[in-house]
Amino acid sequence: MIDWIRRQSLSDSGNYSMKSPSKAEISLEQLQQHNTPKDAWLALRGQVYNVTDYISYHPGGVKEIMKGVGKDATALFNAIHRYVNFESILKGKQVGFFGPNRQISQSVEGSQLSSNPGTISVQEYDDVLTPNTKFHEDNKFCFYQIDLKGYKYNQDYWTASILSKDILLLKVVTSPPDIWVAHYKLREALINDTIHITFTNRARTMTVKLEKPRQLSWKSLGEALPDSNLILDSRQSIEDMTPCTLVIKQEIAHDFYLMAFEVNPSARIGVPVGFDVKVTAVNSGISRRYTPVSLLFPKSEYQYKSSNEVLYFVIKIYPEGKMTQTLVNTPLNTTELLKIGYSSGNFNSDWLHGVDFYFLFAAGSGITPYLRILDYYKEHNIALGVSRVIIVHWSKEMKDIIWRTEFEEMQKKIKWFKFIPVLTQVADDDKSWEGLRGRISTTLLTEIIDKAKLAKKKKNQFRFMTCGPEGFNVAVCESLETSGYPLDSAFIFLG
Repeated sequence: MIDWIRRQSLSDSGNYSMKSPSKAEISLEQLQQHNTPKDAWLALRGQVYNVTDYISYHPGGVKEIMKGVGKDATALFNAIHRYVNFESILKGKQVGFFGPNRQISQSVEGSQLSSNPGTISVQEYDDVLTPNTKFHEDNKFCFYQIDLKGYKYNQDYWTASILSKDILLLKVVTSPPDIWVAHYKLREALINDTIHITFTNRARTMTVKLEKPRQLSWKSLGEALPDSNLILDSRQSIEDMTPCTLVIKQEIAHDFYLMAFEVNPSARIGVPVGFDVKVTAVNSGISRRYTPVSLLFPKSEYQYKSSNEVLYFVIKIYPEGKMTQTLVNTPLNTTELLKIGYSSGNFNSDWLHGVDFYFLFAAGSGITPYLRILDYYKEHNIALGVSRVIIVHWSKEMKDIIWRTEFEEMQKKIKWFKFIPVLTQVADDDKSWEGLRGRISTTLLTEIIDKAKLAKKKKNQFRFMTCGPEGFNVAVCESLETSGYPLDSAFIFLG
């Protein structure tokens, strides 16, 4: 497997031909024609991949992967590799979208299809699992209630937006990366598009309250659009960008800023652990995806009190980065300059329990998803039964370490947490740094596990996450495999 990951990394450098994903619609009949080891296609979550080159690298062997070739292999994949990040493994191998799971939504003012290649991959919802929905109204307000019976949910799974005053778009994560969507053109355009949300039944039920422009009976929300009441892949769904305002911009390390964005009251953006959102500069149209963070160290200068939703991010500023330069130069509390939304991802928080020890490897700003994961562990650790959570953070120099003092104080107070910083650009004779140094390698991995006092533990007691540049992620996977850890014990966050 590591040879394949290394080959994929070289592909980005131009050593191999990396084609952009095709927009072609692949029918079941076409898929079935590619069913031999020398011509092997399979469908995963509505996307079709040519896995011919990958077959000989498959850890389970040719025989096992051939069970999914020439067909929709989603159910088989989920049964065996539920947590494997196949998008990273098969990057550049997508040849189209699976016909039965593909539908093109009509263009609607205020919302648009994802800019991902192709269009929306969808599945009809199972009748047994279809949410119950209910509409009711009074003279002033109308109410739309969604009840997801039988699921384990929290409020981060729900997103609700009013777009262009006359479109209601609701999304709820069902099983990452999948979301259920309700999409309506409202009976009348709203004057006050503030959206009011209440959660009940342990966040299994969400009720949306809208103020009607006139005291007139609606009877229903309005017209259900073609992509309503469907399951979509969150990364290829409908964009729901809403205005936001930059309200905090605080430097926390060299070229790293904590930024907070206040969301327009017409939207409520739910972002599950491990998901990210899209931020767009309105004037230039430049966009970038960022992972929201939890305020683990809530200093007064980091907090912004508002009745609206506020999302926090740790963002590295690059001198030549168009988006980060736009953000760092955006005046605080200035409206109409930025938009935010389109929460997406494929990380499932179920992966955060099941073994004793978790190593979270990060390079630079790759630490950002771990800030919410750590907050998740702080809230659920006793119930999850996890023994140790270790963040290993690579930085160039000491000035680049994010919240070093705060993390070191935190590990003194929480017995199951450990923070291990590693520097890559510190001289061997520099006595001011007593910690680990160097790039990830098998030798350094051994040092890290020794430092965490876990060297004698069985390898099946570990899980790993890695987030950073692709070369870093490849090096982590190579070091893990060389050290005898199975790669299905690692989750790769894509940059």
